[in-house]
Amino acid sequence: MSNPSHIQRRHLLLAAGAAPLAVLPAGPVLASAAQIAISTVDFRRFRVGQFEVTTLLAGMRTVDNPQAIFGMNVSEEDFANASKAANIPTNAAQFFFTPTLVNTGAELVLFDTGLNPAGITAAIGAAGYTPDQVDIVVLTHMHGDHIGGLSGDMGV
Repeated sequence: MSNPSHIQRRHLLLAAGAAPLAVLPAGPVLASAAQIAISTVDFRRFRVGQFEVTTLLAGMRTVDNPQAIFGMNVSEEDFANASKAANIPTNAAQFFFTPTLVNTGAELVLFDTGLNPAGITAAIGAAGYTPDQVDIVVLTHMHGDHIGGLSGDMGV
């Protein structure tokens, strides 16, 4: 039998290993660095054959009550269950407006113009171009988030 008052090597090792934990504060530990807002990429460039394709982040918008847009034909409970299964919130939807530039080597083609002139102008600039370099604008359809950039001065 072992003597309870006798210090064993194993007890000494456990105490030494736990010693650094004794100086930790009893409350929650907070990071010393401030949190930084969610980051976004202003543009993404890749090649498709001989073309250089650049997607532009020309704006974002949060919309409340996504069920009024995406789940009008289901019950609130079904919408909540489907949203939970997909790990998306039921109280808001986040929209990103991403027009696309295609540099063919001969022409710079812009597909859609985003929500507003300021957004598309900034996005084109972030990608290293100027609006006056755009040769052709192609509108995929007439929703405001696709044609809104045409509604004012783009600096051309």
